[in-house]
Amino acid sequence: MLVASKLPQADTFSLNVSRDSDGVVRLTVSGELDIYAAPRLREAIQGALAEPGTSDLTVDFANVDYIDCTGVSALITGRRLARERGTRFGVVNPHGQVLRVFTVLRLDHVLLSDLQHCA
Repeated sequence: MLVASKLPQADTFSLNVSRDSDGVVRLTVSGELDIYAAPRLREAIQGALAEPGTSDLTVDFANVDYIDCTGVSALITGRRLARERGTRFGVVNPHGQVLRVFTVLRLDHVLLSDLQHCA
């Protein structure tokens, strides 16, 4: 009998961080945002928010194909932390299944609203 937690997981997630001189940080996420990748996104969000001068944090989902509840949780936590620090936070370019998850959970207006003009 195989146990799911013992199966090797292909790494289908990547993350790139860019910062401009105005304090805008962009996290470009690719692949699947699942239980294996969510901690990496959470750490990147926390790191970006810890940097002095971060005014806006944009998470670009143009290349994200899948999100599970742990990925959603990382985004909600990131939004909360950003608001506590007075930093604008938003997800841009979600599509397909990811946008559907946001819509079904009624998070589309919450996660997408702050930075719509930055898409």
